[in-house]
Amino acid sequence: MEFRYAWNDGEATVRVEPEAEGLRVTISRPDREPVTYRVTVVRREGERLVLTIEDRPRVFRVARDGKTRWVAQDARAFRLEPPNPRGAQRSAADGSLTAVMPGKVLDVLVQPGQRVGAGAPLVILEAMKMELRITAPSDGEVVAVFVRAGDVVNPGQRLVEVR
Repeated sequence: MEFRYAWNDGEATVRVEPEAEGLRVTISRPDREPVTYRVTVVRREGERLVLTIEDRPRVFRVARDGKTRWVAQDARAFRLEPPNPRGAQRSAADGSLTAVMPGKVLDVLVQPGQRVGAGAPLVILEAMKMELRITAPSDGEVVAVFVRAGDVVNPGQRLVEVR
């Protein structure tokens, strides 16, 4: 089972990725270093999921709606969706990838007409002293590139369109 998810919880971005011995959960906030937890699945009973987080067992409820999953613990519910490319989000209007934070374009790795696979690097941004690799969300063709190396981008600014 492919279990790779990301979601936002306020200003925090939470990523869940598989590891050999369970899951790696990383919580990133703009104002501090990321924190990583090791999580193991103890058992799954229908809609109940028992996880061990930092050696403490916790019970969660899980529900599915298409590609979206809902996970609840106590009174908090989280909506989990397949991750957006790191540092970018897909625009619903035209399918282009847009910047989620201000930054500087370090490199553009593709050109219009180029075929790319899911996860292929498209653009490299520098934001908040971090290098962000903007990747293709799925297989497709680069339709347009809206930036070039050296450009400064703002949140919501289009970077690349892949269809």
